[in-house]
Amino acid sequence: MLLSYKLTFYVEARSLYKGKYLDIWVLAEPGKDSFFKTFRLGLTDDQRSKVDARIEFIGNTKPPIKNENVSKKIEERLFELKADSGGWFIRVFFFYHDRKLIIIHGFQKQGNKTPKEQIKRARDLRDRFLSS
Repeated sequence: MLLSYKLTFYVEARSLYKGKYLDIWVLAEPGKDSFFKTFRLGLTDDQRSKVDARIEFIGNTKPPIKNENVSKKIEERLFELKADSGGWFIRVFFFYHDRKLIIIHGFQKQGNKTPKEQIKRARDLRDRFLSS
């Protein structure tokens, strides 16, 4: 008899930035760097500085963010932060939970359309955190 099962890994949130209106947290698997930190390390200095400025802006702005040049709702409880640099569209997925903004992960793209696999990954990580 063949048994199949799905492994579900625990995902935790760690504090990143304390804003005037929102505390910013990042998701990570225990004992590992956050998904966002891993992504952020691959950015250029200019890209990192633009992403950091957007995160600071969101933390210091009363939610919800109504400027679609900064943030856009992807679906219920899933948003993307936008920071563009040098022809690349930088996106960072996040959601709101218990008066916190929780960053899931980031990616770069060259087209306007957000890849479905990136949305699925963000949704899966968010759901893993919420179910733990």
